[in-house]
Amino acid sequence: MNSIRLKFYFDLTTATRSFVTSRVILRKFVIFALMVCMTGCAYSFSGANLGGIKTVAVPVFDNITSEPGIRERVTNELVRAILDDNNFKIADLKLADAVIAGKITKIDDVPFSFEGSGNTFSTTDYKITITTTIRFENKKEKKTLWEESITGWGRYTLQGDKRRNDGIDEAVKMITQNVLNKVVSDW
Repeated sequence: MNSIRLKFYFDLTTATRSFVTSRVILRKFVIFALMVCMTGCAYSFSGANLGGIKTVAVPVFDNITSEPGIRERVTNELVRAILDDNNFKIADLKLADAVIAGKITKIDDVPFSFEGSGNTFSTTDYKITITTTIRFENKKEKKTLWEESITGWGRYTLQGDKRRNDGIDEAVKMITQNVLNKVVSDW
């Protein structure tokens, strides 16, 4: 009976040594593979592939709607998003490598949901949609890289804390994020 226990102990010790040795070899392999990847495969979104564009001008957007102050809100939010993204620096129009110019073409407020029954319905939940036309130009090459309509929307209520300005803020953030994604991803 002692020989069986001893044999079991021996097999367990051998298995443990084999397992520990395998883990050490695996750990060394993983460290080696990471070192190879880190030295040979550098990849970054930090402006390495932006066609030499390092500075961008964002003139105040045009506004053909009747919404007061919207052109400044959209322009300021886009400038803030570009600065936060850190792929470009903001520059004066005369010194910039590229220009992001825009026009606010339409603002719609529509009911988002209805409440009621029978012939009586009401709404307090609205959707505001802001439509813009954005143009991205490379000033160095004197060429328009893209121009398209970009829309953003937000929700607001007539009662409670979330007012129309909050809905406008959501829509403007959506527009600026879409513009920034398009500018950076198209490269």
